[in-house]
Amino acid sequence: METKKENKPEKKYSIEEKRQEYGNAYLPWEKEADEYLIRLYEEEKSIKKLTEIFEHNRCINNAA
Repeated sequence: METKKENKPEKKYSIEEKRQEYGNAYLPWEKEADEYLIRLYEEEKSIKKLTEIFEHNRCINNAA
C-alpha cells in the first residue's frame, strides 16, 4: 500500500538566513517592544518603517 506524501511547500530559506536580513526574525516579542509597536502603529508609522525599527520581517508585523 502506497502512502501519499503531504504536499508541504519546500522552505526556500533558513531562520539564520532571515536573521541576517532581519535581526529579530522569528524571535518572540518582548512586552516592552510590543507596547512600543502599538504606540508607533497608532502614530500611523508605515509597516516598512516598523520593519526597520524592530528588525522583524513584514509578515510578523502584519500578524502583530
